[in-house]
Amino acid sequence: DPSELGTLRSRGFNPVAFAWPMPVALSLFDRHGSLAKAWNGAFVGRHTPKRWDWLWPIQHFKDLLWIAGGIEGAELSYMLNRATMGLHVNIEAAPQFAIQRLLIYAACGLPIISDVLTNDSVLHPNDHYVAVRTADEFHAAIEALLGDMGRRNALADAAYHHVRSTWGASKRVKALVEAVA
Repeated sequence: DPSELGTLRSRGFNPVAFAWPMPVALSLFDRHGSLAKAWNGAFVGRHTPKRWDWLWPIQHFKDLLWIAGGIEGAELSYMLNRATMGLHVNIEAAPQFAIQRLLIYAACGLPIISDVLTNDSVLHPNDHYVAVRTADEFHAAIEALLGDMGRRNALADAAYHHVRSTWGASKRVKALVEAVA
Protein backbone atom coordinates (compact mmCIF):
# COMPACT_ATOMS: atom_id res chain seq x y z
CA ASP A 1 0.00 0.00 0.00
CA PRO A 2 1.76 3.19 -1.16
CA SER A 3 0.38 5.19 1.77
CA GLU A 4 2.39 3.04 4.19
CA LEU A 5 5.81 3.71 2.66
CA GLY A 6 6.67 6.42 5.20
CA THR A 7 5.72 4.19 8.12
CA LEU A 8 7.73 1.27 6.74
CA ARG A 9 10.79 3.44 6.17
CA SER A 10 10.53 4.99 9.64
CA ARG A 11 10.61 1.47 11.12
CA GLY A 12 13.76 0.50 9.30
CA PHE A 13 12.37 -1.19 6.20
CA ASN A 14 14.80 0.36 3.74
CA PRO A 15 14.98 0.37 0.86
CA VAL A 16 11.42 -0.23 -0.23
CA ALA A 17 11.51 -0.69 -3.98
CA PHE A 18 7.81 -0.17 -4.71
CA ALA A 19 4.35 -0.43 -3.25
CA TRP A 20 1.09 -1.41 -4.94
CA PRO A 21 -2.42 -1.99 -3.73
CA MET A 22 -3.56 -5.59 -3.70
CA PRO A 23 -4.53 -6.70 -7.21
CA VAL A 24 -8.22 -7.02 -8.04
CA ALA A 25 -9.71 -10.43 -8.82
CA LEU A 26 -11.38 -9.43 -12.06
CA SER A 27 -13.03 -12.84 -12.34
CA LEU A 28 -15.03 -11.95 -9.19
CA PHE A 29 -15.45 -8.21 -9.55
CA ASP A 30 -16.94 -7.18 -12.87
CA ARG A 31 -19.98 -5.43 -14.32
CA HIS A 32 -23.26 -7.29 -14.26
CA GLY A 33 -25.31 -4.91 -16.38
CA SER A 34 -28.47 -6.98 -16.31
CA LEU A 35 -29.01 -6.53 -12.57
CA ALA A 36 -31.70 -4.08 -11.53
CA LYS A 37 -30.44 -1.18 -9.43
CA ALA A 38 -31.79 -1.35 -5.87
CA TRP A 39 -29.72 1.41 -4.22
CA ASN A 40 -28.49 4.83 -5.28
CA GLY A 41 -25.20 4.30 -3.46
CA ALA A 42 -23.16 1.56 -1.82
CA PHE A 43 -20.68 2.07 1.00
CA VAL A 44 -18.42 -0.68 2.33
CA GLY A 45 -16.82 -0.02 5.72
CA ARG A 46 -17.30 -0.06 9.44
CA HIS A 47 -19.17 2.57 11.42
CA THR A 48 -17.20 5.55 12.74
CA PRO A 49 -18.46 8.92 14.01
CA LYS A 50 -17.27 10.70 10.84
CA ARG A 51 -18.89 8.13 8.55
CA TRP A 52 -22.12 8.37 10.51
CA ASP A 53 -22.10 12.16 10.16
CA TRP A 54 -21.61 11.94 6.38
CA LEU A 55 -23.82 8.93 5.62
CA TRP A 56 -26.74 9.18 8.04
CA PRO A 57 -28.37 12.19 6.31
CA ILE A 58 -28.58 10.23 3.04
CA GLN A 59 -29.04 6.68 4.31
CA HIS A 60 -32.80 6.53 3.89
CA PHE A 61 -33.42 9.57 1.71
CA LYS A 62 -31.08 8.35 -1.03
CA ASP A 63 -31.43 4.56 -0.61
CA LEU A 64 -27.91 3.84 0.62
CA LEU A 65 -26.61 0.29 1.04
CA TRP A 66 -24.13 0.30 3.95
CA ILE A 67 -22.14 -2.94 4.20
CA ALA A 68 -20.23 -2.94 7.49
CA GLY A 69 -18.66 -6.36 6.96
CA GLY A 70 -19.33 -10.05 6.54
CA ILE A 71 -19.68 -10.07 2.77
CA GLU A 72 -16.95 -10.55 0.19
CA GLY A 73 -16.15 -12.02 -3.20
CA ALA A 74 -19.04 -12.93 -5.50
CA GLU A 75 -21.69 -11.81 -2.98
CA LEU A 76 -20.05 -8.40 -2.61
CA SER A 77 -19.77 -8.05 -6.39
CA TYR A 78 -23.47 -8.90 -6.75
CA MET A 79 -24.50 -6.34 -4.12
CA LEU A 80 -22.29 -3.60 -5.55
CA ASN A 81 -23.66 -4.20 -9.03
CA ARG A 82 -27.13 -3.40 -7.69
CA ALA A 83 -26.00 0.11 -6.69
CA THR A 84 -25.82 3.20 -8.88
CA MET A 85 -22.52 4.46 -7.40
CA GLY A 86 -19.79 3.55 -4.93
CA LEU A 87 -19.15 5.82 -1.97
CA HIS A 88 -16.11 6.20 0.28
CA VAL A 89 -15.72 8.16 3.53
CA ASN A 90 -12.48 8.04 5.52
CA ILE A 91 -12.50 6.62 9.03
CA GLU A 92 -11.24 9.89 10.52
CA ALA A 93 -10.62 13.46 9.44
CA ALA A 94 -7.18 12.54 8.04
CA PRO A 95 -6.86 11.44 4.42
CA GLN A 96 -6.48 7.73 3.86
CA PHE A 97 -5.40 5.37 1.13
CA ALA A 98 -8.55 3.28 0.78
CA ILE A 99 -7.73 2.38 -2.77
CA GLN A 100 -8.60 -1.31 -2.54
CA ARG A 101 -12.25 -0.52 -1.93
CA LEU A 102 -12.27 2.01 -4.77
CA LEU A 103 -10.61 -0.45 -7.15
CA ILE A 104 -13.36 -2.97 -6.39
CA TYR A 105 -16.06 -0.33 -6.97
CA ALA A 106 -14.42 0.54 -10.29
CA ALA A 107 -14.08 -3.11 -11.33
CA CYS A 108 -17.83 -3.46 -10.75
CA GLY A 109 -18.43 -0.51 -13.07
CA LEU A 110 -19.56 1.98 -10.43
CA PRO A 111 -18.87 5.70 -10.61
CA ILE A 112 -17.16 6.68 -7.36
CA ILE A 113 -17.43 9.59 -4.94
CA SER A 114 -14.61 9.58 -2.40
CA ASP A 115 -13.35 11.52 0.57
CA VAL A 116 -9.75 12.77 0.18
CA LEU A 117 -7.14 10.05 -0.36
CA THR A 118 -3.49 10.19 0.69
CA ASN A 119 -2.31 9.05 -2.72
CA ASP A 120 -3.78 9.72 -6.15
CA SER A 121 -1.28 7.62 -8.10
CA VAL A 122 -3.62 4.66 -8.65
CA LEU A 123 -6.95 6.35 -9.42
CA HIS A 124 -7.05 9.99 -10.40
CA PRO A 125 -9.60 12.54 -9.16
CA ASN A 126 -11.94 13.88 -11.83
CA ASP A 127 -10.79 11.20 -14.28
CA HIS A 128 -11.70 8.11 -12.24
CA TYR A 129 -13.68 9.44 -9.28
CA VAL A 130 -15.18 12.57 -7.75
CA ALA A 131 -13.05 13.79 -4.83
CA VAL A 132 -14.76 15.65 -1.98
CA ARG A 133 -13.50 17.22 1.24
CA THR A 134 -16.63 17.87 3.29
CA ALA A 135 -19.96 16.24 4.01
CA ASP A 136 -21.71 19.05 2.12
CA GLU A 137 -19.52 18.44 -0.96
CA PHE A 138 -20.20 14.70 -0.61
CA HIS A 139 -23.98 15.21 -0.54
CA ALA A 140 -23.82 17.70 -3.44
CA ALA A 141 -21.71 15.28 -5.51
CA ILE A 142 -24.24 12.50 -4.92
CA GLU A 143 -27.07 14.76 -6.08
CA ALA A 144 -25.07 15.86 -9.12
CA LEU A 145 -24.18 12.32 -10.22
CA LEU A 146 -27.68 11.03 -9.65
CA GLY A 147 -28.91 13.77 -11.97
CA ASP A 148 -26.25 13.35 -14.65
CA MET A 149 -26.20 9.90 -16.22
CA GLY A 150 -23.64 10.99 -18.83
CA ARG A 151 -21.09 12.06 -16.18
CA ARG A 152 -21.88 8.95 -14.11
CA ASN A 153 -21.24 6.69 -17.10
CA ALA A 154 -18.08 8.55 -18.14
CA LEU A 155 -16.53 8.25 -14.66
CA ALA A 156 -17.57 4.61 -14.35
CA ASP A 157 -16.21 3.69 -17.79
CA ALA A 158 -12.88 5.46 -17.27
CA ALA A 159 -12.25 3.83 -13.88
CA TYR A 160 -13.50 0.43 -15.07
CA HIS A 161 -11.16 0.33 -18.07
CA HIS A 162 -8.24 1.68 -16.03
CA VAL A 163 -8.66 -1.03 -13.38
CA ARG A 164 -9.10 -3.79 -15.94
CA SER A 165 -6.03 -2.72 -17.91
CA THR A 166 -3.74 -1.99 -14.96
CA TRP A 167 -4.81 -3.49 -11.61
CA GLY A 168 -6.12 -6.96 -12.40
CA ALA A 169 -4.64 -9.86 -10.43
CA SER A 170 -3.20 -11.73 -13.42
CA LYS A 171 -1.21 -8.68 -14.57
CA ARG A 172 -0.16 -7.38 -11.14
CA VAL A 173 0.85 -10.74 -9.65
CA LYS A 174 3.04 -11.42 -12.69
CA ALA A 175 4.66 -7.96 -12.34
CA LEU A 176 5.22 -8.55 -8.61
CA VAL A 177 6.89 -11.91 -9.21
CA GLU A 178 9.10 -10.35 -11.89
CA ALA A 179 10.03 -7.47 -9.56
CA VAL A 180 11.13 -9.69 -6.69
CA ALA A 181 12.73 -12.47 -8.74
